[in-house]
Amino acid sequence: MSDDEELQLAIEISKKTFKDEQKLRSNDLDLIRFESPDEPARQRKINQIKQLYEANSPGPSSYSGSLATSPIDFRPVYNEPRAGPIPHSQSYPRNYFQDWSAIASTSQPPAFPPPPRPPKPEQYKFPPAPSVPLLHDRYFVPPPPPVPPRHSRVQQSPPVPIHPTPPVSSTPLRHSAPSFASDSQQFLSPIKPFEISFNSTVDTSSNQTGSHDHSIQYQPLTHLYVPYVMHSLNSSYGALLNGDLIDLSAFEDSSNASQDEIRKEFDPLFISTYSTDTPSPDNSMPAVNAYFSKPIDEPECVGGAKLIQENIEFPSSSFCLIDCPNGIEEQVKKLCKRNLIRKDMTPDFFIAPTVDYMVTTASTVKVVVYKDHSWKANKSNGKAMICAIDEKMDIITTQALSLFDSELPTDKEYGLKIYGLNQFLSSDSLLGSNLYTGHCLLNGDDVKLDLGVFAPNSRIYEQTLESWNLMKSQVKYSTVVDKEDVENTLGHLASEMSQYEIAFNDGSTLKLSSSSQRVKQVIMLLCKCLHGIVPEKLYNEMQKYLASTTEDQLVHHRNDFLREIHSFLELYCRCTVSRYNIPPLQIITKPKVEVLSKMDFLQIMLNSVHSIPEHWQSQYSEFYMSLDLYHGTQVLDGFSNKVPKTIKNDHFFPRIPLDLYAKFKRLNLCQYPRETRIVVSISGTVRNSAQAANEYNPDIVMLGYCSVPLYDENLFMRQGPLFLPLTLLKKQPMLKPFGPYPYIKDARDPILIMSFKIWDTEIYFPNVVIDMQCIPQDFATLDIETQEYLLELIENQDTSTLETDDQDLIWQKRLHLTNQPEALPLVLSSLQDWSFGFVMRVYQILEEWAPLRPEIAMEFLLPKYPDERIRAHAVQSLARGSTDFLYHTIPQFIEALRFELYEKSALADFILELSFVSLDFTFEIYWQLQQRVDHCAVDDLPYAIRCQNLQQKMIDEHENPNLKTDIKLQHELLNELDSIQDDLRSKSGDSEIERLHRLRTRLGILDSKLLQNKVRLPICPAFDCTGVRIEECSVFNSNAKPLKIVFRGLNMNYSIIHKRDDDMRQDAFVMKMLNEMDRIWKSNGLDLRMITFRIMPVGYRRGMGELVLNCATLMEIQKEEGLRGVLNDEILRKWLMKHNSDEFAYKEAQENFIRSCAGWCIVTYVLGIGDRHNDNILFTKNGHVFHIDFGKYMGDWQMAAGFRRDRVPFVFTTEMFHVINNGRAPTQYNQKFIDYCCKAFNHLRRNKNTLTNLLRIMACSDIPGINMDSLAFVENNLMLDLSDTDATVQFTAMIQNSLGSAFVRLNFVAHTVAQFISSRPSFSKQDPNKLSFVPELYTENSDGRISRVTVLKFEKHCIPNKIYMYKVEVHRKNVAVSSFIYRSFAEFEELHTKLRARFPMMAVSLNTISNLRSNVRAVAQKRIIHVQKFLIYLFNQVDEICHCDLVYTFFHSILRDNKCDTYIDESLDMPSQCQIYLKIEYNSVKETLSVFIGHAKYLALLQNNQQPDPYVKTYVRPDLRNQSKQKTQVVRGTRHPTFNQDLNYTEFPIEILSTRVLEVSIWNNGGYLVKHKMYMLCIPLLKVKKLAESRKNCRTLEGWFNCEKCV
Repeated sequence: MSDDEELQLAIEISKKTFKDEQKLRSNDLDLIRFESPDEPARQRKINQIKQLYEANSPGPSSYSGSLATSPIDFRPVYNEPRAGPIPHSQSYPRNYFQDWSAIASTSQPPAFPPPPRPPKPEQYKFPPAPSVPLLHDRYFVPPPPPVPPRHSRVQQSPPVPIHPTPPVSSTPLRHSAPSFASDSQQFLSPIKPFEISFNSTVDTSSNQTGSHDHSIQYQPLTHLYVPYVMHSLNSSYGALLNGDLIDLSAFEDSSNASQDEIRKEFDPLFISTYSTDTPSPDNSMPAVNAYFSKPIDEPECVGGAKLIQENIEFPSSSFCLIDCPNGIEEQVKKLCKRNLIRKDMTPDFFIAPTVDYMVTTASTVKVVVYKDHSWKANKSNGKAMICAIDEKMDIITTQALSLFDSELPTDKEYGLKIYGLNQFLSSDSLLGSNLYTGHCLLNGDDVKLDLGVFAPNSRIYEQTLESWNLMKSQVKYSTVVDKEDVENTLGHLASEMSQYEIAFNDGSTLKLSSSSQRVKQVIMLLCKCLHGIVPEKLYNEMQKYLASTTEDQLVHHRNDFLREIHSFLELYCRCTVSRYNIPPLQIITKPKVEVLSKMDFLQIMLNSVHSIPEHWQSQYSEFYMSLDLYHGTQVLDGFSNKVPKTIKNDHFFPRIPLDLYAKFKRLNLCQYPRETRIVVSISGTVRNSAQAANEYNPDIVMLGYCSVPLYDENLFMRQGPLFLPLTLLKKQPMLKPFGPYPYIKDARDPILIMSFKIWDTEIYFPNVVIDMQCIPQDFATLDIETQEYLLELIENQDTSTLETDDQDLIWQKRLHLTNQPEALPLVLSSLQDWSFGFVMRVYQILEEWAPLRPEIAMEFLLPKYPDERIRAHAVQSLARGSTDFLYHTIPQFIEALRFELYEKSALADFILELSFVSLDFTFEIYWQLQQRVDHCAVDDLPYAIRCQNLQQKMIDEHENPNLKTDIKLQHELLNELDSIQDDLRSKSGDSEIERLHRLRTRLGILDSKLLQNKVRLPICPAFDCTGVRIEECSVFNSNAKPLKIVFRGLNMNYSIIHKRDDDMRQDAFVMKMLNEMDRIWKSNGLDLRMITFRIMPVGYRRGMGELVLNCATLMEIQKEEGLRGVLNDEILRKWLMKHNSDEFAYKEAQENFIRSCAGWCIVTYVLGIGDRHNDNILFTKNGHVFHIDFGKYMGDWQMAAGFRRDRVPFVFTTEMFHVINNGRAPTQYNQKFIDYCCKAFNHLRRNKNTLTNLLRIMACSDIPGINMDSLAFVENNLMLDLSDTDATVQFTAMIQNSLGSAFVRLNFVAHTVAQFISSRPSFSKQDPNKLSFVPELYTENSDGRISRVTVLKFEKHCIPNKIYMYKVEVHRKNVAVSSFIYRSFAEFEELHTKLRARFPMMAVSLNTISNLRSNVRAVAQKRIIHVQKFLIYLFNQVDEICHCDLVYTFFHSILRDNKCDTYIDESLDMPSQCQIYLKIEYNSVKETLSVFIGHAKYLALLQNNQQPDPYVKTYVRPDLRNQSKQKTQVVRGTRHPTFNQDLNYTEFPIEILSTRVLEVSIWNNGGYLVKHKMYMLCIPLLKVKKLAESRKNCRTLEGWFNCEKCV
């Protein structure tokens, strides 16, 4: 081989070796390890190969994937993480190198384009240094010293300055990338604190220690789903395997000294077990040969305190468990009322909640006042009076008292109550601010009130209250210390150790071996009692003790062994919710210092994992750890280990030895926020995985995690070891870096032993004292461009998409925004550094900030704002909300409790104080807490315990003496209803009659119990339940057998549905969202007359709901005509006409229908409510639409055979369309419906934060379907990237899409057929005692005796189909004016059939003429004779027949009789002037002209009396070539078309507005060649130019315009 060939071969081998080495080094990029002495020589060899490789490389631009070889001008750029889960085919994000200047200009487009913003001011395109000077005071934290780079470099080079550069990743970390300010630009900025944590230069010289490289952005785990964080916070699976946790167990012998130094920082008593001296064989024990030991001098002091040198006595009092306070209970005792609520506190009364708007637009209402049951003579009828809607209730009470003649005691206070309830109306409230007033008006009723004495309701109970703790189930931690078991085990251990020492002194090998095994067995039993935890040091000290060969060794190791047992017991007691502890062997007092003086780094060690679940052992082969620091949901720093760990069985029980060490060098201790949390997670590799562990591997799954605060509840930094339970991830890998301290709660929990560094002092976080006051600045002093840009950011209300320069701008101008309440979330989201110094500035502006609306303050209860004072400020703002807002937001308040760091918090105090506002709040809070105790007892026990403790605190401190008894009776009632439902389900083979009989038998027993003790219903505690109306109760036909129960009260009944084994939290949440939407609409003056009802979950998968009276499902309405009813478009309209027999009632019902139908279209679309068949859409007799059964929502569509049944955005059917328009042709009512829909939709879009904050708070509630994906679903449905006009266009198109879809009808047919098959005998069964077209029966007494009836003529009507009606004149006795009714021949047949069924002896028959076309004029002419004969014969019968209720019901006047001309085929008398709604908008910046075509009305009929097919054309004149022509779509067959289309003209300079005219014309599309212009108008655009320009550079002209008819 020639020299050249040898050289080439050497080069190739060197290249291969170099690539392999670089690959290993890139994998170990973040690995900190102690170098061996041979490392410098190894580095020199690597550099020689590197130089050889670079000399033969193709060019300078060829760089490998390693960062070690990258030029200093370059930096890695990670691909922006994908939104949502990363597919398996995508590997760990690739690194590619790009010029820094190019990086600065690179940006990824957002997933959803934001609304258009005004141009950013030039001076803020690149953030300058903040103008706020640094506070030089005692709180100033100097920047830490520069951190050397991680990568080792061979060649020495001088420090290289690096210029400021924006972060390369969109991940919103606290320190996202290294960037350094130049000498002239050094400043302390809260936006990018990482930039000032180092000097302006970086030493690129070689660093042999391989310290933490801060230029590499820490990537959290992607398969850990962290709620409330953008998807970009998560990276890839590779982050798990590319870690930098130091594995102390992998140290070589040469690094033992360094390892010992680390271990001594976590255990001052640590003594190295490694010895350079080999023990003599004579001194070794043959039985135990695992450890070599010799007497070693222990350290004499720790932290300034002298350690114990004398022998430890055992047994002694130091090893006896003593009583001590429970840590959680001690915090709960500190809960108190803070007097935040500035309202009258009436804890002994039920007070109706009020709102901060008027519930009606009427000026006066009719109020009827009755005496309540407390009056001695309560036989008087109600007194009616007319009251102003803005009148105070105390004045109305005085007026009501004056209406009654009885003498009233003057020493009593009186009040008005809701009729039938014990709920008073607040005396200082307005009549129109009470929801009850709106509820009465919504149902078309008078406002009925009871007048009674304002005094606590005295109640007498037949039985005494049993123990409160025995009344209901209590959840608790199962791993509390059992004092008797532990002390017995310790006594046994003392005996066995004594036997072992005797055997040791005797020198008997056999006895020694036997006694040593018994000692091990006792220690094993002790560890078994304490959760199966076997600390490694305890096991080692036991081994040393049992391996002692001399007396000195035995004495020393005995003391060490006992000290470890003592420490084990003490630590376990502290890490469990136990009322016991063990006295310390020696009290060591450390000096206390503020954390502000500590420039050290946080150091943590992960020791081992114990109590390994069985499925971990069988399903996973290797395990990996990740250690992260969080502030709220923001990642501060983190590490993970690369070397896999396996399960060992060497210490009694299976364990995972970790021995991992982390030293966090991004921040000093003084820079960590007060609410910092340490989050440890563990993942495992599925057995038989085909892929390697250091690659992206879908078989590596997250198994569990734990989260612990850095500071305890007393704000002292944690030190020493901890036993932490790992929360097992079952449903989805969701990490929750918030919540209570993780005490060991269950015997099944894996236990992590984690140690903090032990310091010589006690380090505490000082109280933040504001020693100077900030001065708010006038917003108007900012330049116009900055004002516009800030207002645009505030209007968008999106804190998650703020760019870095936006954050800089907002923080710099924070003092100018103090009068903008909506800007506070933006300001706080712009602050990325929550250390002591910057928190002071936040607290300064809080005191000067404008009061927040409660809806805005809700956002600060999210875990992204963990600061305790921020949350306390939010609670103060929430306390100013209306009582209705507070009452309906109780579920969100309680859910936000899970985000609190400690048991004692401002939110917990606030909830406790709310329970004293009135008994309404007391019972609501109790049952909201109870349902969470029951639901979270398994998966989230700490939160369940927190709710239970607050519940107990509320009960114990409440002033009402009967509260416990009332709650006990409620629990008994619920248990009885559960028992009845279980009994009915156990007899699945019973018939419907047998089931109903069993139900009524059980309810009879319940009725007798309620007569003895009145019960307050959990769903309506102001209702005193005195019994059950057994005959009205029933069982719903479903698998769960829900019960319909009608409870009897003093003046009214209350109907509920009781369900078990059904999660009603979904329904309750949807109703909460509906209430919030309705409140938004009414606050903006839009009343959609929505029917709401109460849903109350009362435990695990059980609850009750309020039943709405006088309503029917769509299927019940349709099946009145059998199976064909589902295909009849007129069925719903006929039903409403039947139940509203006069014109005024029907018009009101139609208005109710239009409004409520629009509201529910919006609700079902925004929330994605599916499974909308005709059995869960209901209609009241007053015309209100409402939905039930919300099991499918947030995009969880109903599926059938793999196909999606819900194919439309929302359900809007032809039946509903016919009710709105009184037929099939669109009318002005259709325009009104569309306007209601679009207005309601845009109101929700403008208040989107109010809705999304509720969703965010509930995202961790474990309610099925509620998570962060549902938040994205709602935001997407709200179309936040569109303007109001574009959203109107889109929603109008969805209305047409829903109306024209055939899938809804097919869905209805399928459901109806299924119900017909399951209940065929009773499917369309009609009442033989009622007529189908009259809703109720009428009698002679109600209508007056009929003296004579005469058939006058027949007429052709359209209702809407052609039908011949017979006009009948009805004469009544003592009535001077006769009445006229219109009945069809089919209705006469129905009367005849039902009379024959009731009176079989009736011989007359109504002759029907057989004809293929019966609905023709000739047949109607012949039938009039038969109808007259039938009526003559009928009234010649006995009174029992001719004057029965069926006859009087038939001749009772209904809607078509009172206003018959509405239903006759005729042309409506409409104005001749056609009008069109236009919105003309000009944007001077974009130079665009937009013409929005809305509605047109009063179009003329065509010459053939047909409806036109209109469309609209627009031109900008002069335009000889018609190049500016634009047109809308054609709307078929209507004189009142709705277009809702936007026509745009671009490149339209403002100068030409003065010379242009907008021509708008309405055309009829009669065919391809038959089109003619119907109407036209011209609008000079000069009118638009003269208008004032808005803040968004727009001039808008909108309204109704009259059109001229074209001849």
